[in-house]
Amino acid sequence: MKDSDFKTMVMSNQWISVDDKLPEFFQYVLIYHPAMRCTLLGSFIKGSHKFRDVAGNSFYKDDITHWMPLPEPPKEQE
Repeated sequence: MKDSDFKTMVMSNQWISVDDKLPEFFQYVLIYHPAMRCTLLGSFIKGSHKFRDVAGNSFYKDDITHWMPLPEPPKEQE
């Protein structure tokens, strides 16, 4: 996957397959766990091939099908 394709997907809020690209290590992203039918806030852990959610639960890479970068925070009004 080219970086330009990745940026287009991020800007259009599309889910990214873990087969296409993995998030940067320790970067918080939204992850989708289809067996649990839920979206979680988590990160990909370097060297473990696992995702970890903010509650400390670990999931094997094969358990997570898609991920999405977090949206930009709202801009403060002046």
